[in-house]
Parts: sequence; structure tokens; C-alpha cells
Amino acid sequence: MEIDSNAHLGTFNSLTLSRCNIATYPGNLLELGSRLGMLGKFDEAAQCFDRMIEQADSIDANAAVSAYSSRATMARVANDMELASSLLEKARTYVSGPEAFRLRLEIDIRQLSYCLDDPASPKLKAVLHRLRDQYLQKVPELRELITSQLIESGCSHL
Repeated sequence: MEIDSNAHLGTFNSLTLSRCNIATYPGNLLELGSRLGMLGKFDEAAQCFDRMIEQADSIDANAAVSAYSSRATMARVANDMELASSLLEKARTYVSGPEAFRLRLEIDIRQLSYCLDDPASPKLKAVLHRLRDQYLQKVPELRELITSQLIESGCSHL
């Protein structure tokens, strides 16, 4: 089903949104993907974010970060942690500007959360080292957050 790019997506019911032709949708793919994800249409949401990722070099850097981060969430829902982690790494490459520190920190905390889903992940120590080296001096309260997440995940030895 074709949806006009000028139409506000909030006016459509879930059935109409789930029938949208994602391959030809000319509107805001981030919004459409987010709405589809909220409806539990994860495959369709992933298609929206994949289309954005294909255009990542020609869209706004913030939109690219959002597309990669949102797609990483869909990969996590599908329990594809390797893909989720690689998408977050790609998102980091598009971070720039005055909010770069905060955005990279958010991505790294999200990546820590993903790694803690599988405490045997070989990337866990690298993420912890990055958090320690890049953020703990500037954001000391982060230590408490990381420690509590490690304890909750049964990784207090780290």
C-alpha cells in the first residue's frame, strides 16, 4: 500500500501502517520504522532502517546514527548480538558535532548492555576498557552504573 509522504503517520491505524510498501515509501523512514517497531512489526521496522543505512552517506549524520542505533535494537530483538554490536560500531563513526561525547557515551552504554546479555562475549572487556579510558574521569558517577550492571549480570568479577 502506498502512503503519501506528506501524510502524518500518526493518522494511520496499525493495519494500514503494516501494509505500507517500505521499498517505495518516500517519507520519513525513521518515523515509519519506529512506529512499526512499536507495533511489534520488527521485520518491517528493520527494512525501514536498512533503507536508511543504505543511504547513510547521503543523509544527515544524526539520522544515520539513529538509523544504525534503531537497526541495532531490531537486531537485539532478533537475538543477533553480533549484528547489533557491529551496527553500534558503525553508528559511532557517524557521531560528530557538539553532542559527540554524549552520543558516543550513549552508544557505548548500549553496547555494554548488549554485551551483558551474553557475559561470555569477547567484546565485553573491550567495551569496559573503552568506558573506563574515555569516560570515567569525566563522568565519575558512571562507575556506579557500570558496577550495578555488572553485578546484575553476574559479572561482578570484572
